[in-house]
Amino acid sequence: MTSAVSPVPVSERGWRCGLANLLLKESRWWRKSWLGLGQVLLWAAILNGIYALILVTMPEDSEEGIEIFVAIAAGTTGYGAITLAQGVLVSEKRSGTLAWVLAGPVSRSAVVLSKLIVLVIGSLVTMLIVPGLIA
Repeated sequence: MTSAVSPVPVSERGWRCGLANLLLKESRWWRKSWLGLGQVLLWAAILNGIYALILVTMPEDSEEGIEIFVAIAAGTTGYGAITLAQGVLVSEKRSGTLAWVLAGPVSRSAVVLSKLIVLVIGSLVTMLIVPGLIA
């Protein structure tokens, strides 16, 4: 079985050992799975629904509506990102994928850091940027 992207030879030592390969794997998984599209649709519906509810219930000249929306959106997306990250790590641990990855020349720090970097970038795009453009 051949891959479209060749793995980068691991030359790092310490906490960065295997980070480049893991970043390639995680970013490819995020782009090619339906998770990204599902996240965009979910967060657009949630955030735009909250915004519409605030617009309907608050007076037009009130600044409180924007403050309330920002507070609710920040909390909601924060909890959503934490839940998504936990789900990814727990599902890989349960399926045995995490043990298989750690058997190779990678550090635990590189595994967690690669998932964190990709989830932060993916979450920013799917939870804030795209729903903001839709609104």
